[in-house]
Order: sequence, then C-alpha cells, then structure tokens
Amino acid sequence: MVFGIDGTPIAASALAERGLRLLGPGGRHATVAALLTNDADSVAVVLGSLLGGAGLVSVPPPHRGADLSTYAAFVTSVLADHGSPPLIARADIAAALAAVGVDSVAADALPAGGWLGGRPDGATVTQFSSGTTGEPKGICLTDAQLGSNVTAIIERVVPRPGDVTVSWLPLSHDLGLVGMLLTSVASAAPPWVDGGEIVLLEPEQFLRRPPLWMDAVRRWRGTFTAAPDFGYELAARTAPDNAEEVTSLRCAIVGGDLVRRDTLDSFTRAHTGFDPLAFCPAYGLAEVGLAVTMVRPDDPVGHRSVSRRGLADGTLTDPQDPGDLLSVVSSGPPLRGYAVDAPGWSSGHTGSILVTGPSIGSQATTTTPAAADQPGLRTGDLGFVDDDGLSVCGREDDHFVLRGRNLFAPTVERAVGRLPGVRPGRALIGAGPDRWVVAVEPARGDRPPIGPLRDQVRRCAVAVTGAQPDAVVVVAPGSLPFTSSGKPRRRDLLRQWLGDDLDELRP
Repeated sequence: MVFGIDGTPIAASALAERGLRLLGPGGRHATVAALLTNDADSVAVVLGSLLGGAGLVSVPPPHRGADLSTYAAFVTSVLADHGSPPLIARADIAAALAAVGVDSVAADALPAGGWLGGRPDGATVTQFSSGTTGEPKGICLTDAQLGSNVTAIIERVVPRPGDVTVSWLPLSHDLGLVGMLLTSVASAAPPWVDGGEIVLLEPEQFLRRPPLWMDAVRRWRGTFTAAPDFGYELAARTAPDNAEEVTSLRCAIVGGDLVRRDTLDSFTRAHTGFDPLAFCPAYGLAEVGLAVTMVRPDDPVGHRSVSRRGLADGTLTDPQDPGDLLSVVSSGPPLRGYAVDAPGWSSGHTGSILVTGPSIGSQATTTTPAAADQPGLRTGDLGFVDDDGLSVCGREDDHFVLRGRNLFAPTVERAVGRLPGVRPGRALIGAGPDRWVVAVEPARGDRPPIGPLRDQVRRCAVAVTGAQPDAVVVVAPGSLPFTSSGKPRRRDLLRQWLGDDLDELRP
C-alpha cells in the first residue's frame, strides 16, 4: 500500500500484523471505535480488528465547518450505544475532540497489545449511512455479510494481475472502506490474483487540488478507481489543458450519488486517452455493505432520455424540448446473489427500489435487520429497470408537492447549479408542506454581487418549476449541507433556514 502520491509502499500484510500486535489479543474490549482517515494507522486498525475477530465501529468524521460541540454529542451517543468502546483517532482529531470533552487515543500513540479480546460471534463492522435524510444511521455487518458483498464485487470487476487501486475516498465511508480498501486487499490475494497495489490519497488533498487524483493514476498506472458523480465532475472541470493522457484505467466506478451522463461525457473529454468503456456506474448503500448493481467493465453504459417535467410526477415520458431532456444513466444489472425490484421501463413510471441479497445488515443499536418486517430492503430511492439493469432517478424525498404543484428537487438544483456566478453543482432546495427555499454557494474567485445573483437564481427556479420560491439565499462557500459522498441533505437545509441558522451572505 502507498499513502500519498509519492509514498513508500508498505505491505498490507505488515499493516495487518501491526494491527493485530497493537489491538490484541487477550484484551478486555470486544469492540473498538475508530475515526478512520486515509493513513497507515487506520488501515492497521481495520485489518487488525477484522483478523482478530473483533468489532469495529467506524465513527464518521465531522463535516467541514461542523459545530464541534454538536459533533461531540453525536460521538458520545454512538459510543454509549456500542458499550463505550475505546475511540481511536488521528492525533490532531484526538486533540480537537479532547477540547470538547471526548476522550480518545491518538492512533500513533497506541499501546501495544491488550486491547481486544475478540467476539464469540466473530468480527463485525459497523458503518454509518451517509445521512441523506437525517442523522447517519449505524449499520452492523458480520464478516460473512461483508465477505459476500466483497466477493460479489470482485466477481463483477474481474481482477487482473498487477491491478493498482487509486482512491481519495474516505475510509469512513462505505465506498472507501468496502469498495476501495477491503475489495482491493481481498482481490490481490488467491484465489483471485497474487499481488496488486493500493494508493490512498487524503480526501482533503483531492478537494484542495482535484487534478491530484488523475496525477496519481498516471504516476502509479492505476487500473481501478471510484468516486461519486461529483468527484468526476470536479475532476473534469479542473483538469489542466496540457495534462498527460489517462490510459491505464480499466474500471472507474461511479456510485454514491445519481450518475449524470453529462458528467461522464465531460470527464472523458477532459482526459485524453481515457476509455469511456472503463466507466462502471453502480448502485448500493451502506445497509448492504456497499454494492447491489454495477455495469461490467468494457460494457457500454446504458441510458434513457426522459422528460424532467415528467419525473416530477413519477412518469417516464419523452422530453418536450431540449431543456426538458434528462439522460438517465443505468447502474447496471444486480451482482450475483442480489436482486432489485422496481417498475419496469415499459410501465411508464418510476417507483420505490427494493433490494434483496445476502448482506443486508442490522441496525447497529438494536440488532434488528435493516429489512425488518418486509421481504427486502426498501432503500428510499426511486428508479426503474430495463434491459440495461437498474436506473436510479432520485430519492423519494426528492419529490415534493407544494400548493398542488409537483416539484422534483434535482431538476431545480441542476438548472440553478449551472448558472454563471453559482459554484457548479452547489445549489440545494429545502421544502416543507407549504414553503420552499433555494440556497446556492457563489462561484470561486471574484464574488458576484449578491442581489443580482439571487434575482438570477429566482428567475431560473421559476422558469423550471412555474412556482415562486419563498426565499433565495446565497450562503458562504462550503456551508451547504451535503453528505460525505456528495448527497444533498435537503431536510437539514430546511431546518437551518427555518431556524435562521444559515451562514447567509448579505448584499
């Protein structure tokens, strides 16, 4: 494994041995909690706890700009729910937590041995959903459940000798932990292939300098990577004109958010040499470990052109004009052992997505199956199934009915997010039973006048929906509530607006 674009390789087996040496065996704790970051200490904790048959609770880190006192209350609650296990964190995070009254142990100062005694039922990992509609929800997965999902992913991507994974995704998120770390480690060992490499960048490095991602792919001849849609969009928008070719990638997973055709096209245009057949859109969620469906490498990505306005009513109709056209991208067929139930394309409408498979975890605090009282897991997403597999059209809470009018939030956000003066993709709406607000972040660089920008956003919102928003606000860069994977937290926005708690920029 390599940490940073110019890091020195460290064998994963050495990190696993280090984790076992630090964490156990023979200790008095059956579980350890960790604030995972993309460094060697975190990888050692993950591998050591899994191989030691212990429980690992992956505590999500605070969002950028989060109030630390509020975050401390969340961490304290998570630890109490899991029997108050010791918390491991990077040294600087441990110091910040100590300032708000949360005890933790710095990862680089772990005493050797005696921490973990293992669990009678084997290793478990608790990861948190990304919190699209509220507080992140803890999901507990056994090692058998994780193994079944990892195996199904490996079978779909078909590893090759010499594969190199390059990732900036946080290990605290399912796409980073299960998709990039555990899947890559497992696929680089028999019976799959013998050997491989994993290059981990810090998420903050990518966000500060997006071209670093493809720089690392070129530097290490990366063959395997993944990101939400917003990651590819950001990489496309910031790619330098004179960048070297990107020719080595053969599997570029797109997941964790709605997949947009224009994002795939713009990334391909911005990176000469990249083969668009490497794109592998996928659908999944933390409740199943990671993945449920995925396009196979070398298969063309399927898509359907539908009416944006029709989606507001949950119908699949032909677009009426170019501005009404939305290209819905397929997330591929189910992995082996998994199934999805959603309306078919021929039905002419979207509907709730239901997932069945061998890795549906349990609610961490109750051990109740995440799919309790139903034959599968209803995900809260809307979509349809056709010959290309599953296509996701949004979340059930993307749809609002305001004053008798249907409103589809992503349509408004995409239109507003493309306006000059708005930071690309940084537009969000929040809607209640009778009120709705549009919030945007200004573009980087010279800040446009706030008043005219608000007027422009309002006109666009009205043009798209035919309805006047109750308010349009321009907020400080980085303050809109999104999850770590780029999913909108619209309910949080509504609460902040109603509570007059937005970091609003004034004219």
